Amino acid sequence: MAAVTPALPAARIDSVPQLPASDTQSAVDAGVLFGYCGMVERLVADSLRGFGPAKVVLTGGNATVLKRLTRLQGEVESDLVHEGMRLLAAERPCAS
Repeated sequence: MAAVTPALPAARIDSVPQLPASDTQSAVDAGVLFGYCGMVERLVADSLRGFGPAKVVLTGGNATVLKRLTRLQGEVESDLVHEGMRLLAAERPCAS
């Protein structure tokens, strides 16, 4: 957003959003963070409705931010990809 609207500041992902916002930076932070959280909550709700009950796992660089700001009941697994690669490597060692 900041790239195409240079007058607006970039969102600070590590901020604690407040509504109503008291300044432009706070408004951008809240809009981006709450918008992203709402999108993920909707995606999870629709997926659970379509596929049935499932464990929700939050992963990736912003997983802890998402967990802090959403209503999702899930676990944060920050090293999910690395753990999966470790398990695959243990299961199928490389040939020498």
